[in-house]
This record gives sequence, C-alpha cells and structure tokens, in this order.
Amino acid sequence: MTALIFALLGVFLAASVPIFVSLSLVAILIFFFYSSIPMEILPQRMFAGVEGFALLAIPFFILAADLMGRGGVTSRLIRFVNTLVGHFPGGLAICAVMTCLLFGAITGSSASTVIAVGGILYPALLKSGYHPRFTLGVVTCSALLG
Repeated sequence: MTALIFALLGVFLAASVPIFVSLSLVAILIFFFYSSIPMEILPQRMFAGVEGFALLAIPFFILAADLMGRGGVTSRLIRFVNTLVGHFPGGLAICAVMTCLLFGAITGSSASTVIAVGGILYPALLKSGYHPRFTLGVVTCSALLG
C-alpha cells in the first residue's frame, strides 16, 4: 500500500502535476479504492479537520504582526535592541536574533515575524556586509525563537 502511494505520487509529479493536486489525487484514489467508508464522508472529514477553533487564531496573529509593522512598532523594537547590543562585534546579527525573539513572542507567529522583521533587517544586514546565506539563516531561524 505504501509503495503504491509513493508510486502514484511519483507518476503525478513526473507528469508535472502541481504538488497540491498530486497529493489530493493520491489521497482521493487511495480513499476510493481501499476504504470501506462511503465517498460522501470525504468532504465532511476534510472540513472537520479545518474547522477547529485553534486554526482561527492564525490569521489574527498575522493581522497583529501586520498592524505592528504598519504602526512602526517593528522599527522601534529594532532601534531598542540595537542600542542594547549594537556595539558588540556582530551586533546587528545579534540585534536581528533578539528582535525576532521579542517580535515572535509578542505576535505568536514565526511566519509573520520573518515578514515583518526580515523586511527591515535583511537589507540592513546585507548592507552591513553580512553574507546573504548567513543573513537569511539568521532571520528565518531566529523567528522560531519567539
């Protein structure tokens, strides 16, 4: 069964079918041919997995990060952290880590932290002479700390 799933997925991906369509088709085909549950249950199970109240919070965390970014809280937070650690060697990278930590703790969303803080600090780090791979790694990985 597992080999069949991977084989079907490989065939769809080799045929340049988009990934989300490939995964959906494989799941539907396996459900149709190997399940004793009626096909009418499939949409009900799909929507039951998405209707949880915990998933409702994700757009609001992203909205909070967007409001903080537009309101200038992000740049103020960066200036504050830069005054604390900016004078150390590698201070701007440390500033990026600490700002992402604080911003992630406030918003609760690492994706919105990367967008809000990374949009400001990524060009600043590149301008200061940091390697692009290092800069990208610092911003994306430190967003998970909050």
